[in-house]
Amino acid sequence: MGQGCETCRSRKVKCDGQVPTCKICRKSGRQCKWEGPDNTDQSTRPSFLNTTPPSPDNPSLALTHDFISTLYRHYITTLATWYDLNDSQRRFQDLVSLESLNNPLLFSAILAFSSIQLYRRSSDKEHLFTAEFYHLQSIQKLIVITDDLNSFHHDGATLAATCLLRSYEILAQNVTSQSHLLGSSSFLQDQQINLTTSDLFSAGFWNYLREDITVALIEKRRLKIDLEGIQIPYASRDDERANLISLFLGKAINICFGAPPATDQLRELETEVSRWKDSLPVSFDPILSQNQTDKVDSFPVLWLFHGWHIAALQYYHTLKVIFSLASLTSIHDSRSDPSSDNIFHRASHLLESTPSILDKIDYHVTQICALAISNDCDAARVNAFGPVAFCGPYLRNEQKRARLVDELRIWAERTGWPTESILQVLQSAWN
Repeated sequence: MGQGCETCRSRKVKCDGQVPTCKICRKSGRQCKWEGPDNTDQSTRPSFLNTTPPSPDNPSLALTHDFISTLYRHYITTLATWYDLNDSQRRFQDLVSLESLNNPLLFSAILAFSSIQLYRRSSDKEHLFTAEFYHLQSIQKLIVITDDLNSFHHDGATLAATCLLRSYEILAQNVTSQSHLLGSSSFLQDQQINLTTSDLFSAGFWNYLREDITVALIEKRRLKIDLEGIQIPYASRDDERANLISLFLGKAINICFGAPPATDQLRELETEVSRWKDSLPVSFDPILSQNQTDKVDSFPVLWLFHGWHIAALQYYHTLKVIFSLASLTSIHDSRSDPSSDNIFHRASHLLESTPSILDKIDYHVTQICALAISNDCDAARVNAFGPVAFCGPYLRNEQKRARLVDELRIWAERTGWPTESILQVLQSAWN
């Protein structure tokens, strides 16, 4: 492999050599092409298109294949950060990777997810073929496990695998495909979940919760998981504070899309969220904040230290939008259908007559978008798709709307995430 990627060489710019995606291509949103295993040129690597990929039952042996080791490395260096967004202990990067060497289900889930993500970015048919092969292997192994769920109630590796396969579903099909999201919830039913531990099960829970929140915000429905029995953990670290606000957002979603929604619970939750915000340390303040008050058509620049700071503040602003919308209407008049979005549907019609609340909502939506745009953190951007889909329709400025659309398309190219449904939601609301 040369000193730089083909993309930078063709543009005659200096490449930093980072793989699988160099910093220059990440910042510009371009596809980072390399000679060798990651390139779509098949001449430099063995092809599995006419043969069977190595079995996941012996991970160490499978990793002797260069193509497989490239997929495995891509998960560790790039994709695991999506799951470790709110985890300073990097359990999906470290524990999952190590556990997968002795766990064929987890190993095949890693390869399936890594392959489909690379296929979405490159349209390389071998990546698609490999992804489908290891996805099938994962499903077959999960079927065996689901025959006796009681034996796996505390198996963090299995829960982690279903989280990875949930991401596979999104990239391979669409956001609304939910079989693995439902599979994850089955592992969590009737569980005494200890969120104070540092094991793989708690890491899987937080990832499942964020995935569930993303889909719930896009589809405007309750979560698949019941959070009533979850004890609120004490948060001392910044990543734990990010997990705590995730729990608050999940509770708010279930309350507002409940049947009927509970006014008192929502007020209590709003108090908890305010207390959370007031207790944040200085590390949650933007490193550089350009308010650009004289440029109403531009998003402010909000740089933060880590992905968990970005995600936490985006969830906080999403909650503020939810509280503002819920304040506009009597939630006792909501339809009894648990999937009803009647609160927010009615609130949207009342916004024009309440300009002060409209301004407040527009501010929080702007913050959500600015946090995603300002920070070069794809993990946080993937996590922001739910908040953007739910809150983005309330963005009023035409120039900001156009910028958001452009950014969503760039993020889709960089991450492989299908943003078509989100763009449709936004365009429909704005029109």
